[in-house]
Amino acid sequence: MSYKEKILSLLNENLKEEKITFDKLNIIVLDVSRVVDKKITSEINQLKKNISIKIDSNFKNKLRDYLLGYPIEIEDNLNLKNINFTDEELSSAYKSVFEGFSRNENRMINSLISRYKEKFNISNNNHYTDYINYFKEIKKGYYQFVGIHLKANYNLKIENIIDYIESIYNKISNYHNIAIIFEDSFQKKISWEIIAKIAISLENLKHESNFSVFNNNRNHRIKELKEFLMENKRIDKKELMKIVERFYRYIDYGFQFLDFFITEDGNKKILIMQKVELDEKAIPCPSCFETKARGNSYPKVLYKSFECQNDNCPARSKIGRGKRYDLFSIKRQIMLERNALEDYIDDSIYSAYRKDIIKNNTDILNLISLYSWKDDNILLVNFEKNIEKKYLGRNVSCIKENFQNKSVLKKEIEIVEFYKEICKKITPFIDSESIDLVELGEEVIINANSTDALYNKILKQKNIKIGAAITSPPYFNAREYSQWSNLICYFIDMMINAKSVFDNMENNGTYIYNIGDIVDQDNIYVKSNMSKRRQMLGFYSILIFNIVGYQCESNIIWDKGEVQSKRNSTPNHFPGYLKPINVYEHALVFKKTNKKIEYKKTQVVKIDPVIKINSKGKNILGHTAPFPIELAELIIPYIYNKDYYTLDPYLGSGSTLIAMIKNELKGIGFEINKDYFSLAYSRINDFIKN
Repeated sequence: MSYKEKILSLLNENLKEEKITFDKLNIIVLDVSRVVDKKITSEINQLKKNISIKIDSNFKNKLRDYLLGYPIEIEDNLNLKNINFTDEELSSAYKSVFEGFSRNENRMINSLISRYKEKFNISNNNHYTDYINYFKEIKKGYYQFVGIHLKANYNLKIENIIDYIESIYNKISNYHNIAIIFEDSFQKKISWEIIAKIAISLENLKHESNFSVFNNNRNHRIKELKEFLMENKRIDKKELMKIVERFYRYIDYGFQFLDFFITEDGNKKILIMQKVELDEKAIPCPSCFETKARGNSYPKVLYKSFECQNDNCPARSKIGRGKRYDLFSIKRQIMLERNALEDYIDDSIYSAYRKDIIKNNTDILNLISLYSWKDDNILLVNFEKNIEKKYLGRNVSCIKENFQNKSVLKKEIEIVEFYKEICKKITPFIDSESIDLVELGEEVIINANSTDALYNKILKQKNIKIGAAITSPPYFNAREYSQWSNLICYFIDMMINAKSVFDNMENNGTYIYNIGDIVDQDNIYVKSNMSKRRQMLGFYSILIFNIVGYQCESNIIWDKGEVQSKRNSTPNHFPGYLKPINVYEHALVFKKTNKKIEYKKTQVVKIDPVIKINSKGKNILGHTAPFPIELAELIIPYIYNKDYYTLDPYLGSGSTLIAMIKNELKGIGFEINKDYFSLAYSRINDFIKN
């Protein structure tokens, strides 16, 4: 008896209703096995090309069912026909599915019968309505979106703002969003230090000690950080182990960084964060609506996903694995299927938020459309417009809050305390090792690690005084430099280097630090893709520079213009699907001064990135992250003494020194990579000659 006959026989023995025919069984088996999915995808892609349409995930699934042969109605204008599948494809599909029978025969029988009943409309197994009602129930008494408007003239106190957000934390639905709008006034500016402190505080608002994945890896994380610190010659080793172990008592959590919008005039900044709290409670399966589930994995840190254990679930895989799902993705899919008019994001709004630098007159109420759904409960704090209680079908509550409540003095958040303790352990010293110093006119380039070489006696001997600095440091995920095992190690290295620059910079000097917020794994608690998300490199850079002794005077936003990105390529004009293209990087302006600084207006400066890849895909510059000369020139207005040198501690391809030569100023740069040092030397020398 063939696989096909065996499976048909087993199913029909257990069917009380109409028996399954070979034709219908073929469709079900092709569906479960997924052996023809490439052919189906190719057909759908051709359809998109032929009639130029965008296809969302729900419609794609509908097309897939139709092409497989299920009784699905499709619009006539699509001109689609069922695909003919070969005997070889069918044989492969049956063989694949039969493997599931060898694992658990009863489970596979029940699952295939359930799928047959669902797909051929023999019984109503669509649990869309069940899930709609489920969402209505679980969001009662909770907010699904919170918007907080903070103006510079509010006399803001960070502690009070954090206290307020913490007071409403348990009223916000898990995996839902909060938006904080920071708005400068004509006379007052909200400092980037305040924005950074709020963002970091929200990311570390709570502690979680029962996260099993972390507990299993805790000792390894501790060992990894200890080894990194013990190998660093600039770190005092006394009581170092206690500091590391204290930090790794638990996971800090609260919110995760999603997006950050800036208006073209720099007056408004919008921080979007998502509440993330460990929730081990099983949720119903979207295919059978049973809560017979086990924890499957964590697609993100503290995001719980499940695997359905119901034997009768129609969504089992070819080897009998249950449906894998999580609450966050299910809601998006159900809401997409609902297709409510109030959820559709208008083309004008979609276009306005396509990039994360937005027009000055962009209505912040659009955030409701972007980050919430119809029937969601919305809390708006200090919004000035009169907003209807049923705005866009949402349930809106508007309140005024002055954030002046007395705050209870709290212990410093763990990660801030950790960096402060490590900073106290940094030991400067006079580096007596010889360094390769090359003078090109007024410019000096050195093939060495700037962290140590800045203390070298040769700099004093040559009377090199540093009055300013600008750099684009190696990124955490930069392949050409040494790899850091996690973001903690990376920021420690950056902090040590920042202190080296600080110690060797003249008073009243300015340091412009160019860095972008990347999407990557932080690997702090767990080393896997579950830690992959947008990382706040800019805000944490402000933190470590503050700890070292700098004050953040301003932020020059580098608008890179149109950049290649697939982040917002989805055809779905619905909440949660729009991912704005990240078109900016921070050029953080730090001052070394004993005086209290006056915060300057945020500038947005458009500078095209350096084109380094030609049409053949070859790197024509020789550096993976070239630094535009125009960007290096941002430091020039801050140079207060032309006899002082402008430093680039991570010189790379040499753009900073070229900018100094161009403007008849002195510059000094360090580059540890020999190839890049040679590249910088050649570029600088060629510029001088020409």
